[in-house]
Amino acid sequence: MYKLGFRDVINFDGVDITSEYGIPRFTGYGWNIDAVELCSLLDVLIKSKGPDYDMASDAYRFAVFIMGNFKFNNIRQFVKFKNIT
Repeated sequence: MYKLGFRDVINFDGVDITSEYGIPRFTGYGWNIDAVELCSLLDVLIKSKGPDYDMASDAYRFAVFIMGNFKFNNIRQFVKFKNIT
């Protein structure tokens, strides 16, 4: 993730570690990306609109829509860390 431009990432033994707003304190989640499938609810994965010129900001605006869900193939390949002491 650091190579993609995210600067709030720590790499520990080849695994990217970061924080997210909705995660409670002393809780962590681990995902095996190879066991996750992205399913699209539309006929295409990414749908775009624009560019449209916006007079108020004097700029062209472009929108990208992704309507999909993650499908977790094997629940044994995911982990939740919780501080219980």
